[in-house]
Amino acid sequence: QGTAWARRFAGATPEESEANYQAAAVATHLDKDTPPILIVHGNADTVVDISHSRELIALLEELGVEFQFVEVQGAKHAFHFEPKEMDLRPVVLEFLGKHLGNPSPVSGEATTR
Repeated sequence: QGTAWARRFAGATPEESEANYQAAAVATHLDKDTPPILIVHGNADTVVDISHSRELIALLEELGVEFQFVEVQGAKHAFHFEPKEMDLRPVVLEFLGKHLGNPSPVSGEATTR
């Protein structure tokens, strides 16, 4: 935790800073009833170390929460659904289809009322 990162959670007191940090921490909001999670992380990320995703995975396993982890080889911190390293669209659509169901195909014309 670098100083710049910690300042984001700074409060008026150390106790307030710790409370802010805990409120922002993903682990604070996870339990056995957490819905499935898709985790996508570039292994060349220099902003958020991939160890954070691996720690999240360990916690999800401990809680028995279903997840899918995709490590994008050579990807940095920020990328979209089609980074040069990997097309993520099929992964995301498969995950959403599995957990939310596949959308019904649109048939006919739209109607206006």
